[in-house]
Order: sequence, then C-alpha cells, then structure tokens
Amino acid sequence: MFSRDDVANFINAYFEPAWESVRPVPMVHIDFGNGTKLTRTLHGNIATYCTAADGQVYDLVAGIYDPEGYRARLEQLRLLANYADQ
Repeated sequence: MFSRDDVANFINAYFEPAWESVRPVPMVHIDFGNGTKLTRTLHGNIATYCTAADGQVYDLVAGIYDPEGYRARLEQLRLLANYADQ
C-alpha cells in the first residue's frame, strides 16, 4: 500500500514518515512435492503512529486497511495533529 502514489504522496505531504521493524518478517514454506515449493511472507502487525515533534503520541492506526480506508484514517490523524498543535 505504501508504494501507491496517492498514499505515499499524502504521507510525504503531511507527515514525517519513519519505519521501524521490531522483529523478523514471518515466512511460510510449503513443499507441494515434485520440486514445487512456495515461499512467501505472512502479513505482520502494523501500527501507524501519529506523534508530536517531541514524540508524544497523539493516536495510532492499528492493523491492515485497504488504501482508501487507510488514507481516510491518515486524514483524521492529520486533522488531529493540526488541532493538537494549536
């Protein structure tokens, strides 16, 4: 989702994005036999924090959303941050 231009542009316009990985990505390996194997990552837990410059947490978006729902939640965080900064 973060590779979508509309989501990435919104984040870059209104937030200071940062990424932190707190554990290795879970992997699943399935052997179907006859040399056919599938290896892929599993979805992990995601939390998007909205903080003040000093690190005070205003709110967070927890979980995995579709791009439209995530963008709507980011808009709410942007409004909250603007209000809190006043």
